[in-house]
Amino acid sequence: MVNQQKFLAVLQERKFRRKGDSKGMLIPVDFRVFSAAKPEIHQLIEDERFLEDLYHRLGKVEIRIPPLRERTDDIEPLVRHYQDKYNGTLFSAGQQKLFRISPLAR
Repeated sequence: MVNQQKFLAVLQERKFRRKGDSKGMLIPVDFRVFSAAKPEIHQLIEDERFLEDLYHRLGKVEIRIPPLRERTDDIEPLVRHYQDKYNGTLFSAGQQKLFRISPLAR
């Protein structure tokens, strides 16, 4: 929670102090934050494991992406993407490609 409080302070003030800085100079920053939470963020807030203030600072747009097991139609295009990517980078032209999708996997 201490790190969350420090991060919240940086978000609010748009300034931070370098670790170990004895002069205490505040450095202005301009940044964007993209964050992700594996468990449900609302449950973390309810369990007091995530600061609600920080959530409201970050929570401008919430996108829920279901796990791959819930969207099995996405598996084959993902496999094909990585198959093409790694066959193209790992093997030279004319070499047999080792990464294929088995007909049994379809």
